[in-house]
Formats: sequence, structure tokens, C-alpha cells
Amino acid sequence: MTRKTRKQGGQPTDEAEPDEQAQAAEAPESIETTASMEEQDPLATAQAELAELHEQLHRIAADFDNFRKRVERDRSRDALRVRGIVTAQFLDVLETATQAADASYPDVDAAVAGLVGIQRQLQVVMQALDLEKVDPVGAAFDHRLHEALSAVEREDLENETIIEVVQPGYLLEGELLRPARVVVSRTPQSTIEVETTE
Repeated sequence: MTRKTRKQGGQPTDEAEPDEQAQAAEAPESIETTASMEEQDPLATAQAELAELHEQLHRIAADFDNFRKRVERDRSRDALRVRGIVTAQFLDVLETATQAADASYPDVDAAVAGLVGIQRQLQVVMQALDLEKVDPVGAAFDHRLHEALSAVEREDLENETIIEVVQPGYLLEGELLRPARVVVSRTPQSTIEVETTE
């Protein structure tokens, strides 16, 4: 704010108030301070963002660790539940086999009948578990399902035809559980007579 004063001679002049003079004197210093703050702001902002990223990273790591532990617990519970289901299927067979072992059979036929009953119970369990027996006599050898133990020369069969199953294989829900161990045929090699001349 200015005020008009009269000099000697009667001419009015403008004279600055003391507050305005002080503000004018401080203006250059304020400009320098603002410029300095603007130069420091990017560094401070970057440091704040870095600290925030570190905190987010720690939270994500903690969440992932909790998730991993939860998955492991769920997997262990699922495995235990499956083992329990499978074991329960065999309990009846086990009890029947125990009773058969403790029983006194009047003859061999009665003992065989008891074994046949146990076998039937096992077949019921296999069906319940979707367990399929692989008994491929007469089929072509398939390395995905069979394991060849030996080969026998046979002229009447195609090469690598299964002629004997030493141990049957099994599929569990269509997936190979154990390959069938088999004996396969082999086409005889032709005998070539080589004539030699003296």
C-alpha cells in the first residue's frame, strides 16, 4: 500500500509502506528457497515410493508364504482322506481273510471256497476304485503298458505278440499303475546258406 505525501513545493509523491518494502526485500530469498525445494522433491518422492514398494513386497511375500502353507495343509488332508477311503475298501477283505485263516476247514474244497470268496471281495474293491487289470495275452506288445521279460521265436505269430503274462498290470482310472510283465514272440531269422568255393 502506498500513500501520497507532499514534498516541499507542494508536489505529491508516492511512498511505499514499510511492510511492502520488507516483502520486496524478501522476494529473492523466497524464490531461491522454492527452487531448492523443487530440486529436492523428486528425490524425496522417489525415496517414499521405494519405501512403499518395499512394504508391498513384504506383504506379498507374507501372503504367498501363507498361501503355500495352506496348500500344503490341504494337500496333506486330501492325501490322508484318499488313503482312508482306499483303506476302508480293504477292511472287509482283511476281516474275511483273518476269519478264513482262523477257521478249521473240513476239506480242501471248503478252503478253496473261502479263498474264492476273498477274491470276489477284492474284485468288488477293484471296481469301486476303478482299478482295471491288464492281462493282454494275444495282443500286440505296447511299451506304454507292457514290460517284456523275454522273447520266444514263433513262426505262427506276428513279431512281438504277447504269448504269456508273467504278472498282470493295472490301470487306475485309466492311468498306468503297473505295467504287465510279459513274454513276447519273435519272428525267426531266416537261415541263409552261404556257398563257398574253394
